[in-house]
Amino acid sequence: MTAKELYVNVLLPLPLPEFFTYAVPALLENEVAVGKRVLVPFGKHKFYSAIIYSIHHDKPANYQTKDILSVLDEVPLVNDKQLALWIWIADYYMCTYGEVMAVALPSAFKLASETRIALHPDYDGEISHLSHKEVRIVESLVDNKTLTIKQIEQITQQARVLPFIKNLIEKGIVFFSEEIDAKYKTRTVTFICLNQLYQEDESRLNEVFETLEKTKRTQKQSDALLYFLSLLQQQKDVFIRKSELLSSERINESQLQALLKKGILEKHDKTLSR
Repeated sequence: MTAKELYVNVLLPLPLPEFFTYAVPALLENEVAVGKRVLVPFGKHKFYSAIIYSIHHDKPANYQTKDILSVLDEVPLVNDKQLALWIWIADYYMCTYGEVMAVALPSAFKLASETRIALHPDYDGEISHLSHKEVRIVESLVDNKTLTIKQIEQITQQARVLPFIKNLIEKGIVFFSEEIDAKYKTRTVTFICLNQLYQEDESRLNEVFETLEKTKRTQKQSDALLYFLSLLQQQKDVFIRKSELLSSERINESQLQALLKKGILEKHDKTLSR
């Protein structure tokens, strides 16, 4: 018995009054879930990240469905209650589902074209099973790292390149880097904390202050450490952003580096979403 094809109804961040149905390729069936974002084609050249509203096996009777191209999230971005609230708001205020989604979802997650294609890190370089157009795409990716849909159209001299891209994705050769128009990026932020040794033993911390108080040069380090501890107490946290710490005149970079070098303070880099 042939397994029934899977479909998803999605919300697009556009002023549209309805859900749109897309087919789920077999390779992605285990990844889709309500509340996750999926990358979908819309129109001839546009791509958007849409939110999955429902999953079913009912093939639309009045139009040919397109496939979702990629699942962008490992876990759902919104839950069932949030989706239900969006629908209620749209019905109550007589606006479209897409308008509510566009307002409710942080702009960083509303990715849209310029979609970029990249070579999959596990691709082994084999091209014998590819068409001439697909080979040209792969060779261009080797040279350029990533390509936009428009660039692929120029390389292949084709107006419809989605079939080539879809085929390359299914073969595990390329993927969409999320990357789409990369509104959603990460940045590294440096945080400073007190060495755990001194967090757990106040007597050791007192010894540190006594040592720093002995000379005029290290006296300033003592003042800087005292200021750092006062910030910890105010914020009731164990980490302080380095940028926030150095925004005060009570501590400078050289004093901070001295405390880090002595192992009194520690530096931790964290990756945060923009």
